[in-house]
Amino acid sequence: MISAGKNLELGGIMMAAPKQSWLVAFILAGLLAGCAQKQASQPVHENTVTKVVAVKPELTAQTITPVPKPVEEPGKEPSQGHTQQLEQALRELKGMLSTIGDTNRSTDERSQALESFLKGVESFLQSEGSMAYSDQDLSQKLDQQIVVKTKVENGTSFRIVHYAGLPELLGTLERNWTFVQWKDANGKVHAQTLIEQGAEITNDFVVTKAKDGLFIGLTGYLTVEKPHPVFLATWTLREEQWQPRAIPNLAQPEGWTVEVTDNEASFQADGEMFVEVSDADKTIHISQDEAGKRITLSFRSGEVMLQKP
Repeated sequence: MISAGKNLELGGIMMAAPKQSWLVAFILAGLLAGCAQKQASQPVHENTVTKVVAVKPELTAQTITPVPKPVEEPGKEPSQGHTQQLEQALRELKGMLSTIGDTNRSTDERSQALESFLKGVESFLQSEGSMAYSDQDLSQKLDQQIVVKTKVENGTSFRIVHYAGLPELLGTLERNWTFVQWKDANGKVHAQTLIEQGAEITNDFVVTKAKDGLFIGLTGYLTVEKPHPVFLATWTLREEQWQPRAIPNLAQPEGWTVEVTDNEASFQADGEMFVEVSDADKTIHISQDEAGKRITLSFRSGEVMLQKP
């Protein structure tokens, strides 16, 4: 029991009896205020937060597009500035071809350049003014191995551009692309990929009227086997889009093998074969000279007709 009037020592602090209670209260208040001030001055430690910064993807050949082409008014000659952009686009495409063929580069680099080249070709062919280039000039500016051929039907120009990819990148079979370029009734230029990484080596075509729109037939050779069969693949133009046109079952001439799948037919005989297009009468002649075998394909209103030897 604590007696009144005695002093009490608590933690080194002399506390007085009730008569000096006001003094004790004053001292305690000062001490508490000092502690509070010291605590407030201590640094506050927050939980550490790890921030993830988004890294922008690097540009690769797959994301690169040739110089954009401004839209010119259909039917008018391209401006000088637009012509310069077309020339620049052709130089870029030729540079991509150089990368594709450079065996000192990695396979990934060459494959990315190939993808950019294919996108760039279609973009170029869709540009106003690109049809002003002659077949020979366009082939020389790109690569002599690229087939470029233009024909006119009822005053409208149609052009095919065929590119054969390198076997070491794509294999020996399905490595061919064929594009078609044309003008509509208003003179606007269009382009579309008809064959995408296929076995068809296109070297010529027929274009004529059909009952339900324009008809186009590509021909050339298939890489699926040797000697290479001749092929015919057909499309019809509807609403500015080429759509596959089914080929009916064709007769089997003696000594020939004819196979039809959807919009493509293949023709094969023993030994090497040759294919020739006659623009005068819209026919395709397939022959095997050594044996004198010969068949002719004609087109009546867009229907494929096979004439027996």
